[in-house]
Amino acid sequence: MRVIGVDQIMKHSIYDHREIPGIGEFSEPVDFKVLVQKMSTELGEPIRNWQNHNKLVKRVGVLKGAGHSSNQMKVALEDGCDTYITGEATLYTIQYAQFVGMNLLVGSHTFTEIYGVESLTKKLMEIHDDIEIIQLREEHFELNHG
Repeated sequence: MRVIGVDQIMKHSIYDHREIPGIGEFSEPVDFKVLVQKMSTELGEPIRNWQNHNKLVKRVGVLKGAGHSSNQMKVALEDGCDTYITGEATLYTIQYAQFVGMNLLVGSHTFTEIYGVESLTKKLMEIHDDIEIIQLREEHFELNHG
């Protein structure tokens, strides 16, 4: 969330017998197209997106990787999110977002998870300063973009 400029993280994503999305807010609402461009630039990949309302984006639900379940999206919706961000989408993901009027942004599974891994490694480095972090660059083989 910090990478796309979310100012206030209200909840972190967690696993509690199911995956629950993180919730964050922008202090100043942002235009949907600006958010799409920001996410695409930061991930270094094109993202798929569906604008399902005409309001500015204020509160986002984020579940990186495989957060494509409509049950996960429902949790974000119930927490007042107007936009949902994840790393995978199915037909049901897209249809659910459209049905409830929630914007949807979808990067790739891999690229939406990399910042969580990076955060974990930085925390480990605070405890063990002899750890060296090396990011492996892999070919982007996910066929997640249409």
